[in-house]
Parts: sequence; structure tokens; C-alpha cells
Amino acid sequence: MQLVRDGDPGFNFSIAESTANDGLFEWPIDASVPPNGDYRLYISVSDNPAIFDVSNDTFEITAETNTFYVNVSDDLDLTDNEYTTAAGNDSNSGLSPNSPKASLRAILEQFDLEPGDTILVDTGQYDLAANILITAADAGVRIVGASEPDHQSILNRGNTLNGSYVFELENADDVTFENLAITGGYHGIYAAVGSDSDGVTILRSRLYGNANDEVLFGSGNDRWTVAESEFDGIGNSSGYGIQSQGDRVTLIGNEFTRFSTGARLSTGTGHTVTGNVAHHNSFTGLELSNVDNGTVVSENIVFANSVGISATGTGNNSDVLIENNQAYNNEAGIQGSRVVVRANTSWSNTIYGIIFGNSGGLIEENIVFGNAIGIDVRNGTALGNVAYNNSNVGIVGRAASFLADNRAYGNRVGMSTGLDYRGQIVNNVVYANTDGGVAIGDALSGTLLRNNTIYQPSGYGVRVSGNSSDVRLRNNIIETHSDAAIHVLVDSQNGFGSDYNLIYTPGAGILGRWGDSDYDSRADWFYELGLDAHSLAGESASFAPGFVDVDGADDILGHTVSSQIIDNGDPGFGTTGTWTELTEQGGYEDDLHVVTTTGVESASWTFTDLLPGSTYQLAVTWRTNAAGSFQGTNATAARYRVLDSGTEVHSATYDQRSMPNDFVADGVDWEQLTTVLMVGDTLTVELTESDGRRLVADAVRLVRVDSESGSDDNFHLLAGSPAIDGGDLRDDYTSEVGSNGGRINLGAYGNTAEAAFSVPEVIQVLSPNGLEKFESGQTIDIQWHQHGAFNFPRQEAYALTVAEHGAVGFWQFDESSGATVAADSLGGHDGVYAGSPNLDAVGALEDGLAGAVQLDGVDDRIEVSDDGSLDLTHNVSISLWVNVDQLPTTTVPIVTKDNGVIGATQTYGLWLTNFGALEFRTNDSSSRLLRTGTNSFTAGQWHHVAAVINRDTGQMQIYLDGQLQASGLASTTTDAASHNAPLRIGSSSVSSANPRFAGRLDNLAIFSRPLT
Repeated sequence: MQLVRDGDPGFNFSIAESTANDGLFEWPIDASVPPNGDYRLYISVSDNPAIFDVSNDTFEITAETNTFYVNVSDDLDLTDNEYTTAAGNDSNSGLSPNSPKASLRAILEQFDLEPGDTILVDTGQYDLAANILITAADAGVRIVGASEPDHQSILNRGNTLNGSYVFELENADDVTFENLAITGGYHGIYAAVGSDSDGVTILRSRLYGNANDEVLFGSGNDRWTVAESEFDGIGNSSGYGIQSQGDRVTLIGNEFTRFSTGARLSTGTGHTVTGNVAHHNSFTGLELSNVDNGTVVSENIVFANSVGISATGTGNNSDVLIENNQAYNNEAGIQGSRVVVRANTSWSNTIYGIIFGNSGGLIEENIVFGNAIGIDVRNGTALGNVAYNNSNVGIVGRAASFLADNRAYGNRVGMSTGLDYRGQIVNNVVYANTDGGVAIGDALSGTLLRNNTIYQPSGYGVRVSGNSSDVRLRNNIIETHSDAAIHVLVDSQNGFGSDYNLIYTPGAGILGRWGDSDYDSRADWFYELGLDAHSLAGESASFAPGFVDVDGADDILGHTVSSQIIDNGDPGFGTTGTWTELTEQGGYEDDLHVVTTTGVESASWTFTDLLPGSTYQLAVTWRTNAAGSFQGTNATAARYRVLDSGTEVHSATYDQRSMPNDFVADGVDWEQLTTVLMVGDTLTVELTESDGRRLVADAVRLVRVDSESGSDDNFHLLAGSPAIDGGDLRDDYTSEVGSNGGRINLGAYGNTAEAAFSVPEVIQVLSPNGLEKFESGQTIDIQWHQHGAFNFPRQEAYALTVAEHGAVGFWQFDESSGATVAADSLGGHDGVYAGSPNLDAVGALEDGLAGAVQLDGVDDRIEVSDDGSLDLTHNVSISLWVNVDQLPTTTVPIVTKDNGVIGATQTYGLWLTNFGALEFRTNDSSSRLLRTGTNSFTAGQWHHVAAVINRDTGQMQIYLDGQLQASGLASTTTDAASHNAPLRIGSSSVSSANPRFAGRLDNLAIFSRPLT
């Protein structure tokens, strides 16, 4: 076997002198063979040289390479080529620029490609007769198209039936597609479920015009990266730009437009979706469904979709973060469930800025404005958001949502509730909304409006309606100037309670409206309705909250809209063609321009000196006729184009036969055109029409909508405010740093680090403090609150009272950290701390002087050995203070005495349920369980709990904060069974699941008699 050359008759390179005549020989090409393209193979029989053969055509040997070349076969103009210098031909070697193959498939079929090998596909269109199949044999290959502007390497499948793809991957790891235009298939790039093609990269490519999904890879295909690529569905109403079920997908810097959904990641973990733009998709821009574990969606821009971003986590503590995105001109900007939505800006969406579904999550530190509803959260938390200039409601809470630390201003209504609301609204600033501050509707027991600041120069402060019940208001500042501070409709008066508020109603404001009856006197409000016994209320300046500066340094309260209007005839307005000015038909400033179009007429309005990076809203107006009625001769498709410094960013057509109807301002009707996030500084609106009908050009209105003028409005309290140290004494105040008066401040900053300082030494009369009625000779309790250097510890007074009432045991839980014994200060029944409870927790009474024990709900508990005196089988009373940060997920024991085995009968036991009820249990002649109402026990504050069994009268009772909450029957003939098992605090042996209490306990006292 010899290597010979056409161009050098003297060249003769021996491959083998003698080898078996078996039809096969593997020859590693010797490095000494010079690269040339005119080689032939000469084979002869060694003992009969007359028998020989030579290659029919020449072949090429090149230097060792990892680069392969493809060019279109009919390339007659090589000026747009980037990689090759000749037309492609599959008979070429494909190994050099001057010998390119004509198809990718020829390269893949001929060569065994290795990781890092590159196929360069030059400018042109490659029509494919079959799928390009890439398998494990070619794993790691790079396929790179033309990269210069206006150059495209187009791979066109030419068959959009199911099963036809441009690229099909089977176990093809680490393949890279770069600078390619992929079109004309059912899918552009496809990897079936279980294909196990991992680490695929799509870079700077354009995928468009495929019938279903541009890219589809099922489960088992992980670690795909798609970056800096363009996905255009060209109106594909059912397909996706990308659809994935793999893990750890990365989408960076892509554009998705004109699909049903731009990109959909269904299931999987560890995704990164950053810096993409998704717009004009009929359903969702970016969708992540049932994803988890480290998924981050950040710094994307989504607009003109039905839903901008939709994200669903897999569990209640799902590690999915939606952060720093911009969403505008969608129906809903961001939609989520079981995710964290943080620091996004969502504006000018027709319905929702941000909405959460049934399963909740966290909505935190977002800015929402110019939507119908800023934030709508169900069973989740809205924390630290800013909602302004929303046409309906700033923030809506539904079901068991928690709304805290938000600012809501310049909306129609600041905050509202619905859908069986039963959560808490805490530490919010709500002000300068047009209709009202907080609208409580469809609310149930457990609804609490606490420590909010509500300032309404117009509209109501708080309105309760929608068949709500058991709504409570506490520690709020409410100021109204023209309406009721508190309005409770007839259908929502059941169980309503309000106290410890500061209510200031100057001008035409009134304290309350009960149904249709107005109350402007706290005396009437209290005597007739029993409301606000400890509140401050009135219209004199002494009740003014004393805010620092409600309208800030700019002297603008809340949000203000400043519009710029260019009318026909104003500077910035121009026309082409012959238009007629009319003044008898009305319009903005009573004039307009009309023309019967021939296809060349146009009008334009140009706004200059705008701020790049800011958001502007455009609206247009026209007049049908003088009466504003239907005008059949007007244009049916008046086309408005919007250009940002010459680049079209929006277009829409309107039927000018009917009047605009989105809103009324400046004396005329307007149609909302669009919202623009400016890139340049000039915005132009162009109007055209070409059907020969009458076209009307009137005015265009421009409003900057992202000017948050409320950021400097300051509702902190000045020194001397009556709201300082005015809250319920049972509420925690320890987050108020510095001098805090031992009592929570009223308003949004109560029990926060931003609370106004108290004076160093405080003494306050608690009772009698006004509106009480006493008779001569009557003995009354005089109570006061004191805090500061002269403060007497209330803990000591409490302990004296417990001792005076003959407690059998009294555990104050004020040991220092590291203690192992829970001392009984009265009866000698010392307990043992088990686990590692926190002994430095803040107590219920005068924190800093006596503490509490905090149990973790896992293994923390206290056990007190029984000597018979705690085995109270006849009469018993339990008294203690309880505080939980959140309700438990199952019913948990607080104090139990039983026989110490699973399924035990209980001498007595006090429990807390996951639905906010207290249970008192005993077994005498039967198993007895007394339960308070749902949500009677509220998380987040101290409650005094007392439970009593009186077998002399046959009664069981539960008191909460001194009020009887439940009563039932006990046996008068049979005592509870006697047990010598320990008294357990925070645990029980009743259940094999052994649930345990998580929260703080203080001052547990047990009595052998019924207390009253």
C-alpha cells in the first residue's frame, strides 16, 4: 500500500510493504506526510504487482485539526463569508476553508468528533431534508455560525410536522450551538425525556418560526445554558420559546416574543433566569412551575404579556427567589406561589402588579404603581412594600395573609382584605388615598389591625364591611379630615372591637360611623358601643399625632400626577398632507384636525427632554363629533406608533368611530396608549390610516409615572406626641430601642427600632382614666403604669397576688441562662429543664426585671416530679402567661398531668391548637374537652390564660386575658383518676407523635381550688 500524488509523480510514501490480504488495514496517518489535496491510495498484490488499484478520485490530508468547515453549495458570492473561501460540496474534505462541506450532516457522519471540536457554518441558508442527529459519538462539539451584523447561518428544516426537528439530541453532552438561525421545524432543538443530553449551550442564536417549541428538552436533560439568544414565535399562539423539565437550567440575556409562553421551566432545581426580556407573549413571559432549591429569577424585563413572570415553588419553604425584575404593561406583572418575590418593580399592569395564589409565599420590598391592584396576596406575607397610584387598591390581603411594614398611598384604597381574611395588618403606613385607607371586607375571627398609621385628608380611615365578624383594631393612629375614622357597616358589627388607638378628626372628620349612625364623641362611642375605652380621640389639636413632616421636603403629600399635553397646533405637533382644523366639534381645548386619508397623511406629537430610564404613560384622545356619539365615517383602524428616539417600541390601532373610554382628565375622554421605559430622551407618537376614512388628530397626554414623590413623606412621631407609650400594655415593646417607657408606641413604628423615644421616667394613670362612673362608698381599683429609674417591679406584685390566693406551685421561670432547675417559689415543687430552653427570653411583666422560658418545640420541656399535691383530681385552676410567634402546625401541650403512658387519661391538661383555640382536658366519668373559639388565641403577643375545673358545681372554664371564652360540664360525682406521673410543661405523653410547645411561658401557677 502506497500513498501517491497527482501533482508530484515522484512522490511515493509506503504505508505497508506486506500485510494480510483481508480487506482491512488501519493506518494512523504519519505526521511526516505533508498536507495536500491530491492524494490517492495505490494498492497491489505483493507477489503479483500487475494486480493493483488506485483511488478513483483524490482525497485530502491536512494537518491535525479540530476545526471543520461548512458552506452553502451554491455560494457564488463569497463577500459575505466569514470562514470559507469556496462553495460547499460534500465531496470536499471539510477540513479547510477552501474545502468546505455543504452540510453539517456530512461532517457529523464522516468524522468522529471529539469534545472541543468546532464546526464553522458560514453565511447562507441550509435547507435540511432530515433531522440533524447528534449523539454521544459527537458529544462536546461546537457548531458555530456567522457572527457579523446582517450575516446569518440559517438552518431551515422545511417541515413543521411533528417529529421534524432541526437538531435532535440523543445522549449528546456538552454540545454548543452558537450564532445559528434555527427555523422551519416542529421544534428547533429537541431532546426527548431521558435523552440524557447534559450541559448543552445555546449562545447568540436566533430561533424562530418553528411550529411548536423553539427548544424543548425533557426531564433527564440537565445543566442547559441559553444565553444572548433571540426567540421569536412569529405569532405562535400555542408554542414556547423554551420548554424544559431539566435541572439547573440557565437562561441569561435572551429575548422571547410572540409565543404563548416565552420560556417555561417545568420542575427542576437550581435554575438561573437572569437578564432576559420577554414581551408580547399571549400568556406568560417567563414561567417557572414547581421548581425548587436555589432557583433565582432576577433582573429580567417583562412587558406586554398576559402574565409577566409566573413562578411556583414546590413547598411552603420553597427556596425560589424572584428578585430585581421589571414588569409592566402586562395584565399581571408577577404571579407567584410558595416563592419569595423581592425588590421588583411592577407598574402599569392592567390588573395586578404582583399576585399570589392559594399557597402563599413572601412578597417583600417591592415597588408597585400604576396598576389596578398593586399587590394581591393570599395565605402569604406582604412585607416592606411600597404601593402607590394604583387605580383600585394598593395592597389586598386574602385568607390568612400577613401584611406588615408596607407603605400604601395615592391609591383609590390603600389596603383591603377579602376571601375569608383572618390575618394581621401590622406596622403599615397608609395615607392620602382617594376613597379610604384600609377597607376590611369578608373578614373572620383573627383579623387584627394593629400598630398602623392611617392618614386620610379625604375618605375614611378604616371601613369594615362584607359580612365581616370579630375584627379587632388596636394601637393604631387614625387621622381623617372629611370622613369617619372608623366605619363599621351593619353586616360587620358582630364581634367588632377597637381600643388603644389615637383617633384625630379635625375639620369634617368624625370618630366613627356605626351602620348609618355617626359618632363624634368618644363618650357616646364608648357608652353606646363599648368601643375604644382606652383610646384617645377628638378633633382638638391636643389629639394631633405630631408627625415629623407628612408631605416631606418637596411639600407634596403622597403621589401627584403632572401631565404634559401636546394638542393639535401646539409646538411638537406636525402633519403631512392636507388637514382641516375644526373648532365646532369639541375636543381638547375645543379644536382638532381631520383628514380623509389617501395613504400619505400622518400626524405626529413629539415630546423632548425626557429622562432616560424613567417610565412614561401615554394616552390619546379624539372626538367623534360634536355630540360624542358614534360617527360611521371615522377611521376604523387609526394606527398610533410610539417611537423612543426613532425606534418603534409600540403600535396599536383604534376605532375612531367611538369615543375613547379609559379615563377622563383635563375635560376630555382619553384612551390609554402604552407605558414606555425610556432609553433615549425623545418620545414621538405617529398617527396614520389608509382606508380612505376620516382620521382625527387631537391631543396626546404624557405622564411620568415612576416619580415616587412620597418617599420623603415622614410619619414618624415628634417628641411629646400623645401616641408615644399609648399602646396596649400586653403588647411587646422591646424592639423600641433606647428609652421606650415600658410600653408600645401607637402607629406604624410601635415596637420597631424606628419608634420615637419616651422620656426616661414614665408614670401613667391607667384607671380610672376617664368615662368611668362610680358611686359614693364604692371601692375602686386604682392602677398606673410606671417605667424608669423609680420603677417598681410588677413581677413582685404579681407574685404576692399568686401567694395570697394559695397557689400549690408557682414557677416564675426567671432563672439565668445555664440553670437546670425551674424553681417553685411557693410549694417546693422544683422542676427540671430538659433540652436547651432559652432562659433569657423577655417575660410578660416588666421585662429586664424578670424573664420567661422559651421552648423550641423540639426537645425543650420542663418536668416537675409529683408528690401528691399536684395530683389535683377534684378541683384545679391553672394560671399562666403564653406567647407564641406563630400558631403551631398541630395541637400542642402547654401544661399536662397524666399517667405517663401513650394514650393516657389526663388528670388535667391545657393545650393550644393549630387554629388558634385553647383546649382544657380532663377524664372523670368521661373524657372531657373544652375548647375556645377558632382564632381566639392570637400569635405575636402575651396572653394571660386561666383554666378552671370546679367539680363542686360541675363546671369547666377557660379565661383568656381575663375574659371567659368557654365553659362546659365536669362531673360532680366522679373525680379525675389519680396519677403520680410528673407535671409536664411544654410536653405530654398522651400522643405517640409527642408534639411539643414552641413559644414563651411565664408565671405558671397551679391552685387546688377553683378561681373566679
